Amino acid sequence: MHKNCEKLTAPGQRFRSSLRFILLSVIILTAFAITPNTSVSTIVKPMVFILGCSIIVTMWLTEILRNREIRINLSSIEVAFLIYMLASALSLVKAFNLRIGLQAEAELLCLFVLFLATCCSIKGEKEKRTVINVMIITTIACSLIAVVQLHQLIPSL
Repeated sequence: MHKNCEKLTAPGQRFRSSLRFILLSVIILTAFAITPNTSVSTIVKPMVFILGCSIIVTMWLTEILRNREIRINLSSIEVAFLIYMLASALSLVKAFNLRIGLQAEAELLCLFVLFLATCCSIKGEKEKRTVINVMIITTIACSLIAVVQLHQLIPSL
């Protein structure tokens, strides 16, 4: 288990199970957020992604408040990512389109949250296989949908 999991997760299995369920839901719902209009899909998918990551952060904050303890123990990759996030945030000072820059920053932060949630929710080999299987099934399903749309076997999904 990742060393940061100790500071973010409860000792009980229920919190880790809930975190894993939300993580898998974010992966699946973001991939399968299908709308009749493709241009609307580019708005819906990031919203689902950011909402799911917000739920994960809320769960962690609730757990921290419940335990009344905050421990920070970042690995070198997490420190590097946080430095990158800080540099990205500073670059927004001169951004031409601040709204798009803020959305990109929010999506980067969500990727960091998903990385931490994945590290913290996977304790054993069984959970690792579950996450990998969900990602493989999601990838295959999305590929099949793309092939169907490419060959116009059905008008639109």
